[in-house]
Amino acid sequence: MRSIQEKSITKRYSGVVLKSNQNQFILQKRENKKNISNPGLITTFGGVCKHNESHIECAVREIKEELCYILNSKKLILFLNLIKKEMNGLHTYCEFFYYKKSISLTELNLIEGEEIICFDKSVFIDFEKSLSPTCEKVLTTYMNIGI
Repeated sequence: MRSIQEKSITKRYSGVVLKSNQNQFILQKRENKKNISNPGLITTFGGVCKHNESHIECAVREIKEELCYILNSKKLILFLNLIKKEMNGLHTYCEFFYYKKSISLTELNLIEGEEIICFDKSVFIDFEKSLSPTCEKVLTTYMNIGI
């Protein structure tokens, strides 16, 4: 018997924690549009999985679409999964990966979002109010694990 929460999972999402070669988080400031999730907030890069797509395949595709950067799937390490309750009451199953390779910002070309935001963990508190709730949880978990 499946739980009520399992029955209301309607989407699967993959997110990626990227780090620059200066050891800063590479994140996305979302556009301030009403029809998107987390408008105007800072989030990880990622997106919703297509029907038969694995979470890793989704992560690679989304980073390519959003940043014109091709991830090596062997360097994606799963560190967090969670179920996110959406505003409509349904749930999204999320997997978050970190990329085991630092990236030069000159290798990235932002296609989606307002801008790329970079900061290191020493100034995390300064950005906390600008992060989406899920991004805050993801980064906090990442830092607590000590990756």
